[in-house]
Formats: sequence, C-alpha cells, structure tokens
Amino acid sequence: MKKINKKSILVLTDFSKYAKNAAESALNLAIKMKMDIVLCNIYPTPTILSSTETPFPIEYDDSAKQQSIDSLKIEKIRLESILKRDTDISVIPDITIMDEDHSFSSLATLIKKEKNIMMVIMGGRHHQGNEFLFGGCINTIVNKSNCPVLLISEKALTEAVKTTIFATDLTIEDMKQLKLLTEKADLFKSHIHVCHISPPTPIVIDFNEEYHLSEFIQEMGKLTFKKISFKNIQGKNIVQDLIEFEEETHADLLVIVHKTHSFLWKLFHESSAKRLIRNQKSPLLILPG
Repeated sequence: MKKINKKSILVLTDFSKYAKNAAESALNLAIKMKMDIVLCNIYPTPTILSSTETPFPIEYDDSAKQQSIDSLKIEKIRLESILKRDTDISVIPDITIMDEDHSFSSLATLIKKEKNIMMVIMGGRHHQGNEFLFGGCINTIVNKSNCPVLLISEKALTEAVKTTIFATDLTIEDMKQLKLLTEKADLFKSHIHVCHISPPTPIVIDFNEEYHLSEFIQEMGKLTFKKISFKNIQGKNIVQDLIEFEEETHADLLVIVHKTHSFLWKLFHESSAKRLIRNQKSPLLILPG
C-alpha cells in the first residue's frame, strides 16, 4: 500500500452492521483527534494443504478482489456523505482505501511497522455462525499491534462519551495507560470509573493484593484529572462482573490493557473472550501494555 503520511485510524471492515458502526465510530474519533481514515476489507484468507500438510494461503481470483475494492469505494462514499451532513467540521478527515490483499498476520505486522497508524477499529462480533474474527484473528491484531484497538458492536462510539470504565489489575502499566486516557477523557468530557475485580474475600487476607490496591489508589490521587472514581468488585466471573458494572454505570466505553500473562491475556486465551465480545454493548478499547 502507499505510505501513510498523516496520522490515521485504520478501519478493518467486512461491511457488516457492526463493521459499519466501527467505521462511523472512526469518523467521530478522526474529527475529534484530527486524523485521517484508511479503510481495509477483512476476510478469511482461503488456504490449501501442501504436500507436507502445512496450510498456506492462495490468492483470491480477480473478480473477488475487484468486488472487495468496489465495496470499499461504496463504503468510502457512504462515510463521506455522513461527513458532508456535518457543517460544523473545521477539518474534514481524508478517507482512503487499502486495496492490497493481506492475511491477518501480515496486516498485524504492517500495523506495527506503520508509525502513522494511531488506532485500529473493527467490528467486535459478527452474525451467528461466523467465527473467524474470534480468537486467532482478533488475538493476532491485538498481540502484534503497538497502538490501541477498538472493537465496536451494537453501539457506535459517538462524541458524547460521558462514562468510561477502565478495568485494571493494578499494575504500573495500567497506571501509565490510565494517565494517557485521562488526557483523552478531557477531550470527550468523560467520567472514568476505574474498576478492579478481586476474588471473593479469602479466609486468609491477601496482603499483597491489599498493598497493590492501596498503592494504585494513591497514584490515582496524584492525577490532575478529577472526574475519576475507583470501585473494587469482589467476584468470581470477570466477564460477568464487568458486564454488570457496565450496565450499572451506563458506560459508553469499556477500556482494558493488553499484557501477556495478565488480565486480558486470560480473556483472550479462554472462552470468556468470546463471551465478553458477544455480550458487550459498549465499545471495547484495548490499549497496548
């Protein structure tokens, strides 16, 4: 693809309902953050087995590729028409399409290398029966990306982000990302609910957990951003507890930090990942740890 010369949001789309919500969310963010948009069609790459029974990708025929490009052009026109309806935009984002074939792995590598891709946005779940986005594909993008990944399902991310949930496991990496998030929260005038899920109270108190909890809250107190609160929830089911807290606070955005062998790693390597994505209503922002 042509080199991306301006800071941009990469939108991975398969033209489904959730993917269109993702693209519209990208418009709102691009306007707020003065970035451009790059559209890329995503679909599972067909494979065949070699003589050694190792799968390798085969090329789509020209008609399938042309259909993909045509659909991208139509989506670009749709998004540009939405922009034209907003007369208050001072700087209109430029929308381009990526017409090269990419596997998820090569696309993830490109995202990591391309310094001007500031965020990746994609539909968080698809219609029943289409499983290719779950597990491996989303995991590939999240694991290799060094920029935020935003998953959108039923609710697009609008300008009115009033309530954000930041789920934490009390690490230093989380505090660094929380500080960065407070800067963006100011942009959206959002209140941030910091949430930690603790296991049910044990017979023997976990002093290590208590120490990290106290230390994290102390660091939160040093933040200049004041529209922030902390809640510690005791529960056995991380996904269900997050969903219930999301409903309780009427959250517009759920934020988690990706770190190997930690909170999000467990989600993306267990069946609970699919449950979180399937049941999420608010946009899910995954920050690099």
